[in-house]
Amino acid sequence: MGSGVTVTRLPLEQRDSRFESLLPNMYFIYLLRCSDNSLYCGQTKNLKRRVKEHNSIDSKSKYTRSRRPVKLVYFEKYKTVNEALKREFEIKKMSKIQKEKFVNKNI
Repeated sequence: MGSGVTVTRLPLEQRDSRFESLLPNMYFIYLLRCSDNSLYCGQTKNLKRRVKEHNSIDSKSKYTRSRRPVKLVYFEKYKTVNEALKREFEIKKMSKIQKEKFVNKNI
């Protein structure tokens, strides 16, 4: 992880409800646990809105649309979109096993 990253670990029971304290003007990469137990990685500027969109009936995300409900299991904050996109690319290159180890390590 680069110097511009802040890792936030959320207890399981709080993963969907701790959005109010997130700072504005930040970029996020996030991992969602889908109903089929797969992991989805994405990036956004508004984490609360994006997770809600993934769970909505008219979700534009093809992958998560058929795998609802999804649950936020991990996120990182970045100061620039370039940092967030770079990190998202790194995570998307990981195997499923590597992503599971990564998520479990950061619980």
